[in-house]
Amino acid sequence: MLKRTFILALACFCLVLSATPCMAYTITEAELTTLEANLNLLESNNNQLSADLAQSKADLTQALTQLEQLKTQLVTLRLESQLAKQELQTAQNSLASANQSLDKYEQEVKAEIRSLKLQRVGLCALALFCVVK
Repeated sequence: MLKRTFILALACFCLVLSATPCMAYTITEAELTTLEANLNLLESNNNQLSADLAQSKADLTQALTQLEQLKTQLVTLRLESQLAKQELQTAQNSLASANQSLDKYEQEVKAEIRSLKLQRVGLCALALFCVVK
C-alpha cells in the first residue's frame, strides 16, 4: 500500500515535471528518503485520525442512546411527580376535612358538657330547694 502510494505520488510528480518544457528535475536519495518518511508520517497520521473518527462516532452513538434513555426517564419521573403531587393534594384535602370534622365534634362535645353542667346545677338547685323546704 505504501509503495503504491509512493509510486503514485512519484508518477504525479513526474507528470508535473514533464509538463514543464525542457526542465529536468533530479531527486537525490536523501530527498527521496525524506519524501518517503513524510508520506509514512502522513499515512500514520491519517490512520490515527481515522481510528479517532471511528471512536468518536461510536462515542456519539452511545451518548445519543444514553440521552434517549435519560429523556425517557425524565418523562417517567415527571409523570410520577405529577401523580405524587395529586396524591399529596388529596391527602391534604382529607386532612383538612378531618380537622374540620374534629373541630365540629369538639364544639358539639363542649355544648353537651355545658348542657350537662347546667342540668346538674339545675338538679342541685332543685334538690337543695326540696331539702330546704
